Amino acid sequence: MPQGSDTSSQESKPWYATWFDTQFYKLLYAHRDGQEALQLVDWLERDLNITPPAHVLDLGCGRGRHSVALAQRGFTVTGLDLSSQSLKDARLKAEQVQVSSSVTFLQGDMREALPTTFDGIFNLFTSFGYFVDPMDDRRVLDAVVQMMATDGWFLMDTLNPTWVVANLQESEEQSIPGYNVHIKRSLHVDRVVKEMHFEKHTTRTAVEGEDGVLEDLPEEYHAREEVRLHPQSWFEKQFGEVGLSIEVMAGHYDGQPFDSQMSSRMIFFCRKR
Repeated sequence: MPQGSDTSSQESKPWYATWFDTQFYKLLYAHRDGQEALQLVDWLERDLNITPPAHVLDLGCGRGRHSVALAQRGFTVTGLDLSSQSLKDARLKAEQVQVSSSVTFLQGDMREALPTTFDGIFNLFTSFGYFVDPMDDRRVLDAVVQMMATDGWFLMDTLNPTWVVANLQESEEQSIPGYNVHIKRSLHVDRVVKEMHFEKHTTRTAVEGEDGVLEDLPEEYHAREEVRLHPQSWFEKQFGEVGLSIEVMAGHYDGQPFDSQMSSRMIFFCRKR
């Protein structure tokens, strides 16, 4: 995909259909790793007796940092994502750490169930709430239940709206390779919106990124992320309607109990009823 200014074709698509394929996404989030997944696995093994071997689905796997971390811990992993570029990066990452035989990456829409059942399904690091129609979020949960084994489990990790509203950082400046990034966050009804404006701070025509030298990036670029902030009550209602029972609710990747005011995350561990 061209990395120039937003085109009309890009603007006609939802933000998540284009943003994750850009070099700017990779530059901005290059610092992220799979530590959250490793903390979650430690918690699952320690407190919930969830251990490999098991076949798990990483729903909305992105560039594979969680999928690879899970494979390194002994799980057989399928990663599903919409972004072709993210999946390409994920496959490369799996090859680099020699877990390609334990992880498979597929391109697809999380609203549509795969013709496979899984022992467990992960939806991590706010890979939920992107769709314009809130009913599409329900369709994701319907698909999750279809893909769960009879005694399967589902782990959902998302933002705690109460914490987000109370702690919203409205503006932020970051410096990444080749660019200054001006970030603005705002609340729009039931969504948190993150606007990012990239301005090149070097006269060089190429920028050094984690994948090597990136050529022909523009002087400026604008991107946007939007996530619907579903409250705890919404998840409780929807989980109940699709046949999921919440067994544990945590507020941190290490399994700390959820605190409605202090926890930045809502992490639900559910089983099929």
